[in-house]
Amino acid sequence: MFWRKKSVLFILLFIFGMALPSGSKTLKEKRQYEPVILPAQKIAGFYGIPVDEIFLYAYHQDSLSWEMMPFQIDERTAGLDPLNQSDSIAFYFIPDEWDIDHHNGVLSLYDELVFMIRDLGDKAPPKSWIENEEAKTNPRLEIIITDPDDANNRLYGYLFRSPTITEEVPTPYNMEAFPEQDGLSTAYYSVDIGEYGLIEDITIKPPGGNGLDIFDTQKFRFKGFIDLFIPIELNMTEEQLYLYHDSTKYTARPVVRMIRQAIQTLQIGSFRSDDTPFYVVSKFYPFSGSIVGGTSISSDDLKKYFNGADIIIKMENLRQSWDFNENAKGMVFYNKYNNGIPIDGIPDKVNTQIDLPIREWNLNTGVQGSFFTYTTFTETKWQDVKLYFCDDLFPNKPPCDSGIFGNYETGDSGHVKLSFGDQGISFGNYGEDDITLELSFTAYFLPEKNLPKSTGKQLANNIENLVHISSSLMTDVAGEPVQQSPFTYQLRQNRPNPVTGATDVIFSLPGYEPVKIEIRDLNGRYIATITNRAFAAGWHQVRWNGADENGRAVASGIYFLTMKTKQFYTARKVMVLR
Repeated sequence: MFWRKKSVLFILLFIFGMALPSGSKTLKEKRQYEPVILPAQKIAGFYGIPVDEIFLYAYHQDSLSWEMMPFQIDERTAGLDPLNQSDSIAFYFIPDEWDIDHHNGVLSLYDELVFMIRDLGDKAPPKSWIENEEAKTNPRLEIIITDPDDANNRLYGYLFRSPTITEEVPTPYNMEAFPEQDGLSTAYYSVDIGEYGLIEDITIKPPGGNGLDIFDTQKFRFKGFIDLFIPIELNMTEEQLYLYHDSTKYTARPVVRMIRQAIQTLQIGSFRSDDTPFYVVSKFYPFSGSIVGGTSISSDDLKKYFNGADIIIKMENLRQSWDFNENAKGMVFYNKYNNGIPIDGIPDKVNTQIDLPIREWNLNTGVQGSFFTYTTFTETKWQDVKLYFCDDLFPNKPPCDSGIFGNYETGDSGHVKLSFGDQGISFGNYGEDDITLELSFTAYFLPEKNLPKSTGKQLANNIENLVHISSSLMTDVAGEPVQQSPFTYQLRQNRPNPVTGATDVIFSLPGYEPVKIEIRDLNGRYIATITNRAFAAGWHQVRWNGADENGRAVASGIYFLTMKTKQFYTARKVMVLR
């Protein structure tokens, strides 16, 4: 199967986040369910070190002891995207089309360190090291997590390097994938993915929940028309999403994060758009997960997808919703403007107000556990945006928004309408042809029963105000300064190469100093300056837009990428294709 371009309309990636009990005082209590994803730039002091020699520990002041934390390092490798040869992308899973079958095994620019805030500890004394002789000969990296609301409220973790640590990384969260069933499980919840690549089942396990699947399916409704030569009406649902099941991949040995990658496209009737697939990358954590995604369907972008054809998609109505099943009966619904609406299949009067720009949260809670979602949507040209809430158990009645989308229903109950607290956002009356769909969701599976509305407010505040992250390379165990920088002068091959648009340039320095990176032609003539300033020790990334110093796109051909400091000079060939 060969793919050439990314799809239009709905690119749906599932991202989930964290959770925390309301009324907590300390940072650990306040964000006990929250993961931290640390890009390699934050731990640059460990660049180039084999990942199987890097370990994360917490120091506990009460016992004056070190404890290894649950953590994982997810490697990524960058290269040309097999679905769009003009783009460079970093992959957790090596594509079959590449001529390599594994990552490089060392901490590199695109890699990520993942752990949970709840597992962090106290600040360690300057000369305290773990009891490992090789670790004592290497510097340690102090990771500092700070409450954005209180600079004095901090937690700490410490990276050590040693090839002789034999202790197994703790796995208290019991994260496990079931690829054949397309689902996953942690010690606290389980999720199943349906045939269209969307979440279909959610169970919050005892004792935090009652162990019953409370979810029907995630739904999308779209009404409008596509203008080819004549306007053709479109009425689309999530059933137009086609999942290539043999493309689904899961993290092999998850500790604190499960990554699911799949490839999807659109299918309308018997037509499947195999030429316009897209990736769906979902990330799940011990208590949570997240969903983010979107794409432009402007007329200019549609021309690119359809080989220059004049195509316009007109959006008239759109609805995104999370639909629950009868096991959710007895839960209550909270959001910014509603306070404890019972989920019982009996219609209630709800406040449908949605503030713009959209940053909406919903909380559903009961003996079943609690489910929280936070939605952002950047498009502001819709003239009618409101809460969609349908709690209406009457099988012979049409769906709550049947006046817009018709009587057709999907989900666990098939064409019989069973609505228990179905909720989301409804969009209508879009006034322009060009539109960018950038729906973003954060979801929490909370092992807590019957939570108050204040928890939803606190969760939303935490999403909008993330913890501050900093790091510091510490002295050795004897308290002496580390004399040798872990970095050297390096200039990597730009990616992508050949260059068709913009390209990334990656380089490293052993210490703080000025560096000039330029583009020159084959005769050495100056073309453009990419950067000319001082950088700290470590790896850095800058971008060249493929233009000369006057902003004009350079012609196809071979160029030189040069890097110059007071003590170092190197160059690499760059190919430009127009």
